[in-house]
Amino acid sequence: MSSYRKCYVCGIEKPMDEFYNDVSQSGGKKYECKDCCKKLSKEWQLKNPHRYWSRYVLNNHKHNGYDIQLSVDELTNIAKQTDICPICGKLLVYNNGTNKKQSLDSPSLDRINNENILTVDNTWIICLECNNLKSVKPLVDFVKFCDMVATKFNHLL
Repeated sequence: MSSYRKCYVCGIEKPMDEFYNDVSQSGGKKYECKDCCKKLSKEWQLKNPHRYWSRYVLNNHKHNGYDIQLSVDELTNIAKQTDICPICGKLLVYNNGTNKKQSLDSPSLDRINNENILTVDNTWIICLECNNLKSVKPLVDFVKFCDMVATKFNHLL
């Protein structure tokens, strides 16, 4: 077996350790070098922000022990229909997380009834800021809490 391979994308011959492992490919390595794989992945993420976000979020929740009962396609469809946070009205920016950096206007998957199950009927997408503030409270309790704070500090408004 040759210790070099020509990258299918950039055309440069590189050492085999510059290619990711892939048992389905000849030689057990991908045909694209690591640099090109990273570039192609980044381009795909930017062209498909809702799907990238959906895949990332579901994998993260699965890793954290949640029972996932909705597909990437279902969550992607919900994400494509949710450009504005339904709680505060802030515009959601789906490309924020492509470098694992989120901001307060990043979309965040929220469980409506806070069980450890994710279904189409038990999830919605809100901004990270609202999800951080809401925490584990059911929506009704969160609204009551916000009303209590607003009433107490109404004189500041």
